[in-house]
Amino acid sequence: MLIQHSRAFLSLNPTRTRTLRINFLWNAAGSAVFALSQWGILVVFAKLGSPILVGQLVYGLALTAPLFVVAGLQLRSIQATDANNKYALGKYLGLRVLTTLAAVIVTIIVSTFMWAAGNQAALIILFWGLTKAIDSGSDALYGFFQQSERMDYVGVSLILRGLLAISSVALVFHASHSALLALTGLLIAWVAVLILFDIPVARSILRSRDLKSYPINAQSKMFDVVLDRRLLTSLFFEAAPLGVVIFLLTIQVQIPRYVVAGFLHTRELGLFSAAAYITFIGSTLANALGAPACVRLAKYHATGERSAFLKLMKELILVAAALGTAGILVSTFAGARILALLYTDEYSRMAGVLTILCVGSALSYFASFLGYAMTALKRYRIQAPIGFCVVLITLIGCYWLTGRYGLMGTAFGVLAGNLGQLIMCAGVVWQTVRRDGKQTSTGSCADVRTVESGA
Repeated sequence: MLIQHSRAFLSLNPTRTRTLRINFLWNAAGSAVFALSQWGILVVFAKLGSPILVGQLVYGLALTAPLFVVAGLQLRSIQATDANNKYALGKYLGLRVLTTLAAVIVTIIVSTFMWAAGNQAALIILFWGLTKAIDSGSDALYGFFQQSERMDYVGVSLILRGLLAISSVALVFHASHSALLALTGLLIAWVAVLILFDIPVARSILRSRDLKSYPINAQSKMFDVVLDRRLLTSLFFEAAPLGVVIFLLTIQVQIPRYVVAGFLHTRELGLFSAAAYITFIGSTLANALGAPACVRLAKYHATGERSAFLKLMKELILVAAALGTAGILVSTFAGARILALLYTDEYSRMAGVLTILCVGSALSYFASFLGYAMTALKRYRIQAPIGFCVVLITLIGCYWLTGRYGLMGTAFGVLAGNLGQLIMCAGVVWQTVRRDGKQTSTGSCADVRTVESGA
């Protein structure tokens, strides 16, 4: 029933791709609702709980998020840019199942040791791990939707997950004042969307795929989850460098939280995280545009359309500039009032920290679009050294500055890491595009693709 209504609402034709603008709008809408719901969950805990509870929840998420991010291996990006259908959907799903299972096992081990040590956050960590496992299931199918240029499916799924998540958490926590019960409600909501929407929609796309790309005898097997490690080895080693990259980038995001928790107090971690979450609005919009744009950039790259590639990149840079400028201006002139309105008056003293975080976020928008460009250009391996350097810069900056200037120093440490990421990503993209331009002037598009495939 849910699928029938969603099809009528979207006028869905599974074989029909969407334009870049439509894909962006759907992905932006879905990502915005989902991000706002995650932010809303934080607001619920902040208003009905305390900064200490917020700190515990953020700390639990900071421990589990990197595990499941590295388990994802950025398979969604690889699948979305798999223009030649090198791997069947079943292989992407199979590898994701195995890596997610490994992440769940590690989470159980960590929470068990913390429980034995008397740490009250142990159960929170376990429940975050379970929700992240379900999130991984939906994300695995999002890569397939994205590859099919059907970000409207992704948008609808994100909207459903977001609305159900904030509703269940708010109602359960208001009634019980139990964070664990609230997270249980979140888990049930995401399981429902995965089973009732994501999986049936993926099957409908497979049933109506172009037979020229997918022979009839192969279509029925495409959704079969491949768990044979021998058949997944090639995909794993191709994805491993990007898995390292996304792990490093996730650690970069979590480093400030680790440093604050170590240097200061759980309460300060709650205050800092509440301010930092506001900057995720711009990041969500940037990623909402970057995801569908990455698919288009990959196609331009595969067909040697250099001018179209550069034009789209210029448009992305302008969007990054607009988002960054808006965030800085709003935080400068209304940061304290926004923090007090969203949370409580206690959080308004984070206004200065919020402004510096917004400056750092502005730099990250540029770096994010350049990162999508590197993925579209198949520059996978270089991203790992860049990620390592960014983590190192962020760690040193946050550690050194937090010890001297408190939370304001932490914000400047984040800014330093984002600046380093921007400079390095820009250098790689510029070098690659310039090299491709020289190659195009001396050879055919086929020659360019051959050279690029080995990059």
